[in-house]
Amino acid sequence: MSHLPKLFDDLLYRLRRDGDAYPLISNSAAAHGNMRFVQGYSPSMLVEESRIFQVSVFNTLHLHQSELDQSQVLLDVIVIADEADTQLTESMRGFMAKV
Repeated sequence: MSHLPKLFDDLLYRLRRDGDAYPLISNSAAAHGNMRFVQGYSPSMLVEESRIFQVSVFNTLHLHQSELDQSQVLLDVIVIADEADTQLTESMRGFMAKV
């Protein structure tokens, strides 16, 4: 599971970059997909896991909204959602490579 902290690092890196920058390909996400295949996950389970991740992140933002820059938070939510989708895509590629 050493690839999971890297997934968060990829997200943080993306948030710190220019919002218009194209997302990087995440080798960690592909490793995550490989691992989930070995663990017996189905593709729909990977999608559900991504959804849970996004909901958890957005709930955390909600809990700490008074600490956030309100002029920036919506732009960051867009980046978070896009990065989560990009990582899901790479996870699915890693998963399907094992099929």
